[in-house]
Amino acid sequence: MYPWNLDAREAMKETSDINDELVEKTREIEQFLSRDQHYFVVATKGLGKSLLLLVKRKLFKGASCIPRNILLDVPELSLDNLNSDMRSILYSEESMEKLWSLSIIIAIVRNLNMADNILRLEISDSLKYLLKQNKYTVSDYFSTILSSLTRRDFFKELLEDYNQTLIIEARTINKSVAVFIDNIDECFGNFSDKRLWYIAQIGLVHAAYKLNRQNPGKIKIYASIRKEAFLKLQEHEMFLQYNDVSLSLEYSKEELKQIFIKRILQEDEENLVEKSLKKATPITAFLGCDVVYNDRGKENEEIFDYIYRHTLKTPRDLMVIGTEIAKCRVSERNPSNENGRYRLKQLINEAGTKIYKGHIQEILRHLTIKQSDLEKLFSLVNSNALNKADLKRICMKYNGNDDRCRNTDCKLCKKTHIFCELYKTGLLGYVTEDSLKEKTCKQIFPTVGDGIFDEVIQLPDSEFYLLHPILTQPIIDKNGIRQNPNPINIIGYGRPWKNKSEKPQIIESAGFYLDKSSCSLVSKKNKSVKIPLQPLHFTVLDALLYPLFGKNSPIGTLPDNAIADIVCRVKNKGQSEGERKKKLSEDFARSLRRYLKRHAIYDKDAIIMRTDGGFGPGKYLEKKPRSRSEVPIVRNCKKNTTDTTSH
Repeated sequence: MYPWNLDAREAMKETSDINDELVEKTREIEQFLSRDQHYFVVATKGLGKSLLLLVKRKLFKGASCIPRNILLDVPELSLDNLNSDMRSILYSEESMEKLWSLSIIIAIVRNLNMADNILRLEISDSLKYLLKQNKYTVSDYFSTILSSLTRRDFFKELLEDYNQTLIIEARTINKSVAVFIDNIDECFGNFSDKRLWYIAQIGLVHAAYKLNRQNPGKIKIYASIRKEAFLKLQEHEMFLQYNDVSLSLEYSKEELKQIFIKRILQEDEENLVEKSLKKATPITAFLGCDVVYNDRGKENEEIFDYIYRHTLKTPRDLMVIGTEIAKCRVSERNPSNENGRYRLKQLINEAGTKIYKGHIQEILRHLTIKQSDLEKLFSLVNSNALNKADLKRICMKYNGNDDRCRNTDCKLCKKTHIFCELYKTGLLGYVTEDSLKEKTCKQIFPTVGDGIFDEVIQLPDSEFYLLHPILTQPIIDKNGIRQNPNPINIIGYGRPWKNKSEKPQIIESAGFYLDKSSCSLVSKKNKSVKIPLQPLHFTVLDALLYPLFGKNSPIGTLPDNAIADIVCRVKNKGQSEGERKKKLSEDFARSLRRYLKRHAIYDKDAIIMRTDGGFGPGKYLEKKPRSRSEVPIVRNCKKNTTDTTSH
């Protein structure tokens, strides 16, 4: 199976196609799959609701499953033939609940061959009409009932039959039956009135919950529900009960990483840069590196962190990125050269733009703004970090340069709150204090689905507001110039925020030692001061402390050829000879000095010193030699790193 499929239903049309190994089985997901505790999979778009329903169906034993000939019941409806009176039925939660209940019960009766017995009872012509239909899915009966609402007293008669006959028959069912309903949100998302989108899903929750309780152990109804609609039930008296039988689907960063890895393990080897690393380090095998250099933040960034920043934290986004990378020839995106490194980052950025376009196309129907409103906003934005004054200035300009806005409380303003709408979509973040780290700030982006679309949301109070990385290209496309990025911060979920006004902590007269558990330089004077090292820097500095590279080497000195060998080993490059070894050693020293300067450690502090034919630890590094038996010659805190060439 193609590993980067976006739509589980399209990829898995038969039970044999369902691969439950692709599911990241968190504790909650394990419970959903192994028990009958949860009936609703609640999540926002792209989190894999359909895949979980498919796997649940595959694992379901000893029950008749509805639908029969397809794996999931996906409604497709048209309201074109309904008059206004009939449409009004759809806008009542109670009526919508009954529509779903009728459709589900009749589908169960039809599939369990109970229709003939019910036809012998005293029932209405409306129910007789439905039971004689050659239909078997819930969505078929839902659609048939809708199209028949124009008949006089049709719905009224069905409600009487439901209370007097159908619900009684449901309680007598002695054979297990499981119903799987999916994609209600997309079915009702095509209608202009946004209320129907919420009511349809809320009505299904009411109906399925009550039917599951009518005959516990025999009737099981599973459905996917959008989180934004489920949150509408918070004011309902039964919300706690509904929530108790719902799987709220969300993934941590590490869980998303595992999902990405599982897809890579399904990838053909010709699409891998480093085939030999597929089992040991799948991401490095697929991409050819485990870090990329970010010339804006002036630091190496783990490659999955870079990918993660260009998503909306959903598995579907990872599939989009994986698709873009897999489509590109390995030779073009091989990060062993500068062009390959640039192309790899370009592919991820382009995938991020696709994620934005798909997200906006799906979510705009729930907002008060249009695509043209966003394009107008982007034409006014020229940075990915805006302070309060920038935000107000742009908002005023967007709304027609009304000077009265300057001194007006935004909460009282009746104009378009364009940034509040952007915040609802998860594309505008903010900076706040980190409650776990004193005197530090971090970046926060709202998770799509944590709020209800039609609520009025005010922006959190913050010194800075942040544009999501996937907006970079759309902004460039509209304002005609390259976005002016924040010069000292990389924008992304949960990342630390550094202010320009913050002065680096100068370390004076403080020696350092290597902390091998954290791969950091730690001040001997102030042990709270830790400088995290890049893997290559740590490996060489660690080796500097062990004079094990020849009898003629000064104590604590690491010869050029030893440094060159370590560099080649860590970077997975072949061995170098002669002058090349000296150059690699000197390049390493320059790279380390540049890195340390960013942490206010300067050349005068002499972390390393040049000696004959190599480098030794400087006056602020521990120089006492240790015995050969204490540690290995080279200790590496990470398996690989890439060249830190800026591009």
